[in-house]
Amino acid sequence: MKTSNKILLGILLTGFGYLACAQIVLHIKYINKDYTDPTKYGAFFYDEYKFSNVRHVRLTGLAQCNVNFSESVKLSIEKSGVNYSTFNVRTDTLVIDGEYHSDISANHKLYSSPQNVKLYLPAGIDLVAVNSNIDIRGNNKPDSGYSYRFNLTGCNLFTRYNNGIDSLDRYFNILNVNAGKNSQVILFRNDHFRTVDVALDHSMINDYHAKIDRMNITTDSSSVVVVTGGNINKLNSSVIKN
Repeated sequence: MKTSNKILLGILLTGFGYLACAQIVLHIKYINKDYTDPTKYGAFFYDEYKFSNVRHVRLTGLAQCNVNFSESVKLSIEKSGVNYSTFNVRTDTLVIDGEYHSDISANHKLYSSPQNVKLYLPAGIDLVAVNSNIDIRGNNKPDSGYSYRFNLTGCNLFTRYNNGIDSLDRYFNILNVNAGKNSQVILFRNDHFRTVDVALDHSMINDYHAKIDRMNITTDSSSVVVVTGGNINKLNSSVIKN
């Protein structure tokens, strides 16, 4: 074997050795319950705020907002030396703004706030979003699906975090979305919905083989609807308008 090949092989074996040792150490820590609590981990990287009288939420110009189901309204903003995201409460509305939000679509992430935002909402809270990217996630329990209601303008709504790295089955009760001005609603193949109610205006929805019991879509002639597999039979075609 050539010397260069031996060196390369040694580097690879060393790398695999480090990975194996790291896995063993993490496993031992897990068994001994000597690992970082997720709440403490989040508190280290995020500033958290709680609200008691918020009934509505408005987002503008956020490059990345994870919306989670919760018993109360909470907000977590990634810690940064520069505050690209700001918030305030106006009567019963929580308003969250990114630094760059003047008529810029959510597809242009370079012009949106680089700070990640996590939002925790109970059922019944209306969320209005403008020029933002939003990720939501369903529950892992089939009999306790989450419900969300969104009004989107120039937004992208995804039902998986991190482009679907989470591949577990997730459950929703009702997903109600009004989507306008080139918004996108993107579902995921391992999502389960009892009801999907979507109104489209110059926007699109793609079910990506999600499992849907009932699907109601209202759309104008300029919008795009992609429905696959058995969901075609679940679609309420009487509400579709040209």
